[in-house]
Amino acid sequence: MNDFQSKSLLAVSMLAILSLSPLSVAQQGQTPQSQPPKSETAAPEKQKQSPKGQEEGVNVHGHWTIEIRNPGGSLAGRHEFENYLAPVGKKLLTAILTRTGTMMQWDVRLIATGPSCSPVLTNISYCALEEPIPGKSDDGTSFYNLKVSIPSSGDRLSLSGSAQISGTGQIYQVSTGVWYCTPDHALGSCPPLLTVVPGTPPPAGGDFTIANPPPINVQPGQTLLITVSFTFS
Repeated sequence: MNDFQSKSLLAVSMLAILSLSPLSVAQQGQTPQSQPPKSETAAPEKQKQSPKGQEEGVNVHGHWTIEIRNPGGSLAGRHEFENYLAPVGKKLLTAILTRTGTMMQWDVRLIATGPSCSPVLTNISYCALEEPIPGKSDDGTSFYNLKVSIPSSGDRLSLSGSAQISGTGQIYQVSTGVWYCTPDHALGSCPPLLTVVPGTPPPAGGDFTIANPPPINVQPGQTLLITVSFTFS
C-alpha cells in the first residue's frame, strides 16, 4: 500500500470521527400564486425583510488553473475552474481556527479514469501533490513538490505543484486537502504525515475543497502544472 492509499484510508476513518453534518440546503422556491389585491397592509411586509448585510457570510473561493505540458514543453491545454468548500472542510477550518488542532500540511489530489498516475483500481487512478516530507520521494502516484505561498498583499493563499502523467486518462475530480495534528504541538512541529509516533494520536484531515471540472484529457509523458488560489470575501 502506497502513501496516497494509506492517506485515503486515514481520511475515510476521520470522516466518521468528525461526524460530518449534511450540507445546508438552499431554500426551495415557492409555487407562484396569484397576487392579492393591493392594499395598505401590503407595504409593511417589506419592512419585515432582514437587511441584506445580515444574509451575507464569509465565503471561501478556490480558483484552479491546470496547464498540460507536452514532453517538449509545448502547451497542450489549459483549464480554469472554481471549486466549492467540502462538507468536512468546514470542520477542518473550525478545528484550526479554534486551535483544536495544529495545522500540518496541504495536499492536492486528482482522480482520473485510466492509469494516469497510479495503477488502476476499478478503472480509477489517483495523483497526489504533497508538501515535501523528509525521506519521501516521488513514486509515480505522490509528487512531493507542493508549495504553499502568500503574495505580498497577504489577502490570498496559493498552492502550486506538478505531476507527471504515466498513462492515458481523463481527470474528472480534483480536491485540496488539509491535515492537522494534536494541539499540543507548536506550529511547524507536527511529525511528518504517515509517521507513527507511539502514544500520539494520528493526524486528522480530509478534503478542504472539491471541484468536478469538465473531463481533462491527459497522455503519457505529459506534465501537469497546477495552481490553486484561495481568496475570501
